[in-house]
Amino acid sequence: MNFKNRLSEMLVGRPLEILHFASDIHKGQKRRSGEDYIQHVCRVAYKFTKMTPYNNTGSADKLIGISLLHDSIEDHPQYDGDIKSKYPDLYNHIIALTKRDRYDIYIHGVVESGPFPMLVKLSDLYDNMRNNNDNRQMTKYSLAKHYIETTLRLSPNYEATYSYAKDLNLL
Repeated sequence: MNFKNRLSEMLVGRPLEILHFASDIHKGQKRRSGEDYIQHVCRVAYKFTKMTPYNNTGSADKLIGISLLHDSIEDHPQYDGDIKSKYPDLYNHIIALTKRDRYDIYIHGVVESGPFPMLVKLSDLYDNMRNNNDNRQMTKYSLAKHYIETTLRLSPNYEATYSYAKDLNLL
């Protein structure tokens, strides 16, 4: 299934603009499987098109935007300034999702950054874990997912976020 085309038909306004920008950033980039990289970020974002309870606050659009750009700075650091100037309200969330340290330190930083990075990371992990046969990666992803899920479940500050993550089948 072509998630980029699917999202292009669903999104309007700013999220659609971000989709086009992310497509330009990841143009020609491939995943290990040979798949166009933009398909990954679109699958991560697609989960949030189902977030009707969040839509009333604009959070779904924000999560879609963060999802579409979540790997942009890590994979293409030359776009850091463009992202910061075009999307200043999303920038800190995207930076939180930009791996610059050991994976365990990175995941701890995602958790410390709040609900938006945690939800996007859960969707990212969900996508990375599908059809993955690398036991080492699967263990790393499973531990990260468990850490984020435990944080959401045990913290009274994240009750709504935990509920949304469950509703979206991210947990």
